[in-house]
Amino acid sequence: MAEMKHPDLMSRLGGIGDAFADGNFRIYSIGSFSSWISFFVQIVAVSWLTWELTGSTVWLAVMALLDIVPNVLLLPLGGAIADRFDRLWVMNIAHALLLVQAAVMAVLSWAGLLTIWPLAILVLIHGTLLSFSVPAMFGMLPRFVAASRLSSAFAVNSSYAQLSVFVGPALAGWIIVDFDITTAFVINVLGYGIHLTSTMFLRTPAGYVKPAKSRHTVVGDMIEGV
Repeated sequence: MAEMKHPDLMSRLGGIGDAFADGNFRIYSIGSFSSWISFFVQIVAVSWLTWELTGSTVWLAVMALLDIVPNVLLLPLGGAIADRFDRLWVMNIAHALLLVQAAVMAVLSWAGLLTIWPLAILVLIHGTLLSFSVPAMFGMLPRFVAASRLSSAFAVNSSYAQLSVFVGPALAGWIIVDFDITTAFVINVLGYGIHLTSTMFLRTPAGYVKPAKSRHTVVGDMIEGV
């Protein structure tokens, strides 16, 4: 993977420049930021549609729980699987399924069939898949970024999540108001598509050493992770 030219410019940017000097990290950043934006666009769109369909604060709480609870409960399992198998493979499968989930949501919305119960089921699926995608995603950087740049890469990558908290909802609100809720769901699909496409261009460095596989069972890894 070619390194970023213009070292003087990179040095002026400090840690950010150090991270972006790595070609893999630039590609990874495109997918990572797109994925986070998609996540928050869906959160806002689901809440908006839930209120339109029910006008109920109880349903808003139910939708939030359907997204959060499976993620929390299954996160140890997701982490154990990410440690035992190829993280890129785990992440891509999870994101491919998230794309399918988002596409179904968009199609049902376009067809006028996205009532509260199908929406609830899709949100539950979303929360479940996140418990597998997030651990694998956060474990990707050591595989693709040079060790000397890892601390900078982790810091910049963490900032994407924080920035997307503001950008994602703002984008979702603008799209829903100026276009419609279906367009917001389509944007969600595109975000996951960009993420999956970006991973096709990542290249594992020649000196990368795969971490040793765990000798514990999946349950043992889950307990150890907790």
